[in-house]
Amino acid sequence: MSHFHKGAVVRVGALENAPAKKFNVGGVTYQLSHAAASTSDSAQVKSYYESLASVLACVSSLAGVPYQVQFYSDFQRDRVVRRTLMNVIRDERLFGPILHPADGRLRIRFPCPSCALEDRHAHTLSLEEATATALTFRSRCLHHGEFCSVLSETGGDYVHVSTMLRNVLKEAALVEESRVTGAVPVIVKGRDWVQATDSVSMALEGLGYSFLERPIRIMAPLVEDWTGAKLSKSVYFEKGVYRDLDRYVDVDRLKERHGPSVINRLWVEVLSWVSSPRKFFRNYSIEYLIGHAIESLGEECAAILSVRERPARAIMNGEKRYEFRRRFYDVRDGTEMFVYVGRPVQAIVGRIRVGSPIVASVDELCELAERDSRSSAEGLRDYLGGCGQAFALPILEHRVLREPIEKWQLDQYGFTPPRSYVRLTDKHSRLRDFLLLLDRQFVPTAEWLPAPEGCWSNFASGPRLRSTASTISRAPTTACSSVATDTPL
Repeated sequence: MSHFHKGAVVRVGALENAPAKKFNVGGVTYQLSHAAASTSDSAQVKSYYESLASVLACVSSLAGVPYQVQFYSDFQRDRVVRRTLMNVIRDERLFGPILHPADGRLRIRFPCPSCALEDRHAHTLSLEEATATALTFRSRCLHHGEFCSVLSETGGDYVHVSTMLRNVLKEAALVEESRVTGAVPVIVKGRDWVQATDSVSMALEGLGYSFLERPIRIMAPLVEDWTGAKLSKSVYFEKGVYRDLDRYVDVDRLKERHGPSVINRLWVEVLSWVSSPRKFFRNYSIEYLIGHAIESLGEECAAILSVRERPARAIMNGEKRYEFRRRFYDVRDGTEMFVYVGRPVQAIVGRIRVGSPIVASVDELCELAERDSRSSAEGLRDYLGGCGQAFALPILEHRVLREPIEKWQLDQYGFTPPRSYVRLTDKHSRLRDFLLLLDRQFVPTAEWLPAPEGCWSNFASGPRLRSTASTISRAPTTACSSVATDTPL
């Protein structure tokens, strides 16, 4: 959010009320939520949350943006949420057809106080009494018969609602919160929710929230399975269709197989979606993510080359065709190198591909420098003084970052500026994975006009795209935007 000079916090909705068990008796579907099942299966629920928390902590660190986890149990206790829910129930004739057009009935359910079973589709639920401060419902449990539940603004029983209704309540709560805090509400959903947003908007309109104050909705790309359908949690857990994908969808197994930096790789892949509309407004197959962002790394040869500002600018403008060094080891034809510029820039500004080093005498290299429009033979002779032989690296290709990756961002991956160059080995795996996935942030220099001296931020003319350098930004602690998203446990 640095582009808007605002801080940000991401609020993740953890849906521990997702069904752990379901079965049908006499045409009524009953279910037991993960939260209710936790008394007998607490280890499983705990493992779900620990895996989620480890990913969130890692991504929060990479982005420099704090996060909060809001469990459904806390969400449904919120005073604004319960007041809004009561208003919707009181006017079911308006909201029912909007949210559930098949039969016009709102999906509200209360767990049995004895065994926590719920009537999933609220077939046995009825409103018994409505007062100014509370609503009383009657429902039936398969094992314990009828029971009553109370819903009030400040208390009452635990209540579950359908996904559609929950999203209306969530957006209403974000609007009410923004009225108090001045935050800009943003909500992130999967793209499969695009068609449902019209119904949610109609319901919010019925509650009195204008389109000007509703949350900004960002519809993220979907991850699809091999059939073209959305990678489904229910299919994975209930039917075992994705059993062969366990090593990719289980966070612990993923890290064990590919190392802790695999989350960094996926993070940078997602950043590439955000930097380009053509990559954001599409979906991705699980095979693509496995092959492109998880298993394709580590085989490329990469290094970081330290260059002063003036020659670095000449390289990125295509005017300098050779880089001269007193010594260079283990560099093959086609080696990829990231160009790091020291003070005062202190940033990686581009990427080059070099040919096999030319090993020659100082005199021969000075002759080569004379033919290189941006290399001074006199200055080179001073630099190479005392060397019997030295190296010239042919620059075969040069690509410039849309925005430099600053040192403070690189520091998050254990970066130490090299005096000359450093090869990115397994010791630098986090930094290597981050940089190798930056390919989508580069453009050929030929697409850009020569840059004015002295300012890398003006390196490119023409339209600018926000890249990794602007996305992973330190967030000021002033006005704040809240971003909400749901994650079932």
